[in-house]
Amino acid sequence: CVASIPKLMCRAILAEFEEMPEEFAAYFNVPLPLAHLFLDAGSDIEFLLQRTDAVLTATGMKIVELNIGSSIGGWQINWMNGHYRKQPGLDRFMLEHDCRLKNIPQEFMEFLIRSVRKKGLDSRILFIVDEAFVARQGPQALSEIFHTALAHLGETGEIHFRTNWDSTESRGDGIYLEGKRLGAILNANPKDNMVSRWKKEAEQNGQRAFIGQGHPQDEELSRLRRENEVLRQER
Repeated sequence: CVASIPKLMCRAILAEFEEMPEEFAAYFNVPLPLAHLFLDAGSDIEFLLQRTDAVLTATGMKIVELNIGSSIGGWQINWMNGHYRKQPGLDRFMLEHDCRLKNIPQEFMEFLIRSVRKKGLDSRILFIVDEAFVARQGPQALSEIFHTALAHLGETGEIHFRTNWDSTESRGDGIYLEGKRLGAILNANPKDNMVSRWKKEAEQNGQRAFIGQGHPQDEELSRLRRENEVLRQER
């Protein structure tokens, strides 16, 4: 499931937008160079970044959702872990279930570096961020994590941050920043994605109220009651 669903999603997108990077870029609200990169990669999910959310039940692990892309979140779990472990009421649970945590931010950076190097590219990474992230000194924090990951892997590399795409240049063999080819680009700007675009469009359209199929409320409720009665009898 963890591998099959992302592959099916990629194949569905390719079936819709193959050989149509302009339409892909417009629909998903991404720069055209990134549209080319995604479509050129095909359905190979080896380098697809994803986070699986699951819950432990009496019958095993159950997947709740799959998060895919460069804005998958989850970085705050390292901070939350320390606070959870300080709660007296959770001590017994933590001991009984041997709860452990990986260093998610560093694991993320190491995955990124390994993926870039496996593709034969230099570890030159660009993050697209917003002004609020810069004001919170986010670039400094990510730079420290990135260089720790580089040292752990015995690699060298560069990490850059920009608030827009103006300084990037698309060439036939990839995307360049300041004359150097980038190994990876991560769009971490929360305002620069499809969900944010849909939200903005909804806000611009004004408030709407959903009242069923356009029938008076009493009539709609009566219809729902009749359907529920039919379902009850069929059981």
